[in-house]
Amino acid sequence: VILPIIAPECRWILMSNEGAQLLADMRPDRFTWFCNVDPRQGTYNSKSDLDFIIRQYKEMGAKGLGELTTPLDADDPMMDNLFGACEREQLPVLIHIAPQHGNAYGIVDEPGLPRIERMLKKHPDMKMIGHSQAFWCEIGKYPLEMRNAYPKGKIVKEGRLPQLLRECPNLYC
Repeated sequence: VILPIIAPECRWILMSNEGAQLLADMRPDRFTWFCNVDPRQGTYNSKSDLDFIIRQYKEMGAKGLGELTTPLDADDPMMDNLFGACEREQLPVLIHIAPQHGNAYGIVDEPGLPRIERMLKKHPDMKMIGHSQAFWCEIGKYPLEMRNAYPKGKIVKEGRLPQLLRECPNLYC
């Protein structure tokens, strides 16, 4: 799956949705692509009509949205607007969670993922695919300084991620 990167906070070199589509179209037997939409697009508020944009990319062949890296709280009203549009258009969302606000890319949530949980429960028909170091650290109880590294070793105590996977059938990883 080719993932465009559009959030300027994420990389020095960006990849457009159209670039991802072009690459996937060159080898449709091997690749597919996701679109990416910054929730700040349009009018930079929670009332932007993101359904139109997402529907357009879906009609162009996008199989999902992501990797979502916009550095907003996971339950920010603009993020909520994007998740609602993806839910209505039945497009799964691949998220990257940042370990903290600032000096990182990705949507932001605290340890325990309370903001992600709110969005999963508010949008039960939206499929969310989680990944990143901060996401995987939630598989067990790890110290906060581990949020920027993939966990290693045996899981001694279950973290919030296994619980969320049981509670929210729309969460994937």
